[in-house]
Amino acid sequence: MSGNKMELRDIVRIGGAYIAFQIGSGFATGQEIMQFFTSFGYGSFGACLISMIIFTFVGIVITKAGKEHQLDTQTKAFQFYCGKKLGFFFEWFTPFLMFCVYVVMLAGSGATLNEYYGLNSWIGTILMAALAVGTALMGLSKLVDIIGMIGPVIVVFACVVGLVSGVTNLDGFMAAGETIQNLTVVKSSANWAISGLLYASYPLVTLIPFLANMGATTKSKEIAAKGGAFGGSVLILSVMVMNFGLLANIGSVYNKEIPSLFLADQISPLLAAVFSIILCAGIYTTAVPMLFMTCGKIAKEGTKKFNITVLVVTAVAICFGSLPFGQLVNIIYPYTGYMGLILLVCIVYRTFVKKAPATNGEAVKA
Repeated sequence: MSGNKMELRDIVRIGGAYIAFQIGSGFATGQEIMQFFTSFGYGSFGACLISMIIFTFVGIVITKAGKEHQLDTQTKAFQFYCGKKLGFFFEWFTPFLMFCVYVVMLAGSGATLNEYYGLNSWIGTILMAALAVGTALMGLSKLVDIIGMIGPVIVVFACVVGLVSGVTNLDGFMAAGETIQNLTVVKSSANWAISGLLYASYPLVTLIPFLANMGATTKSKEIAAKGGAFGGSVLILSVMVMNFGLLANIGSVYNKEIPSLFLADQISPLLAAVFSIILCAGIYTTAVPMLFMTCGKIAKEGTKKFNITVLVVTAVAICFGSLPFGQLVNIIYPYTGYMGLILLVCIVYRTFVKKAPATNGEAVKA
């Protein structure tokens, strides 16, 4: 394989892992897109633009810094961007948040199988938990390979559903601005600009250690940066397409727990059946990193203590996963976004104001 092909493969692999990490149950089900974007009507596209700029910027600078400074642990990553005191806070806040997101993922899997197949939500929750446990025990390198392959597949299916749903109902899209005024749609914030900002900032608490660690394992900082840029831009482009489909059908999907699955079923029951599997894959790609990094803070990967921690954390998450999926998304994600804004300021400051020379992997003082 030539050098250029190998480089392209690595870029797609990194970008795919970035996309897959962010595309969990919230995105894949459409619930997250509905609350952060579609609920604001045509202003949702302005929110998407804000999110795209931030996601692309973050993807470039964090993966590149991960390689340059070997930020292969949460401690190194957070201290590099936030300093010792604030970094220490986020270092311990992150496992708690990751656990919360893991709970959302398990709840999303239960809601997906319940809404389409009519199965008890506990079945989907427990099945996803079993898959997450099995993968987490295999280690981080295997994890990146797996979710890096699944990420692009999720994007393709989501875009097909969103595009077909929008194109086949252009009249609904043209009337969406008026239609949405007569509906009660759950929103993430007061206006579309803040919502776009929150959507890009809420995952930063978990993205920083993940992207930095992934960047540290790449062959070069150039490949890391290109992979981050690819992942961040493609991620929001897929959000825009799904948002288009949701807007065109807002009158039918605004009160659905799994709006994207409803759209797929309107196109074809067969497509919906396949998409339900894709949805579960999307949930899986976020659930596993959340579980892995939560437990990684407590115990070292590959040890007996780590394996026991994985089982205990999952058992507790299953209990909380019985809460309503849409309610969990509306509570956890927006409020976490405000915490992420602090991190965004730290990233901008560290990147443009207080730059640091490359190190041998030691935590850099802020």
